[in-house]
Amino acid sequence: MRLILLLIAFLPTMSMAQGERVQVVYHIATADHYRQHIALLNLENHLVDIKEQQADATIKVLLEGDGVLLFSRALYEAHLQQRIVSLRRNGVLFLLGMDSVQQRGLDLKQDLLGSAVDEVVESGILTLINLQQQGFAYVPYVSR
Repeated sequence: MRLILLLIAFLPTMSMAQGERVQVVYHIATADHYRQHIALLNLENHLVDIKEQQADATIKVLLEGDGVLLFSRALYEAHLQQRIVSLRRNGVLFLLGMDSVQQRGLDLKQDLLGSAVDEVVESGILTLINLQQQGFAYVPYVSR
């Protein structure tokens, strides 16, 4: 299992042509802290690679399913909140699946780091389909 995660960890940082247009959606749908950490680490590494290659990038992170709990943890874990803020400063957009929030009985303003949400989407799956149809590469971090 860890080997698979390590292999996935290096996928987003594969070489790209200078000035290339990059569109990626990271799908976080797991409450597993380790997988969430790996997803954020890969995002950070991906941003470094994009800057080195001077690529034009649009990176979105869709939090749905148990992935919405990442923003719940971020309310209470300062280091996690700092990582999310740093990613946003570097242009990463965070999308939150409202169906998932409601199914878990959470409130966007009280239970989650709502200030870090760039877009609330009704359905995470439909959003993924739409983004892929727009040419976004898909990088999953889901429960298994």
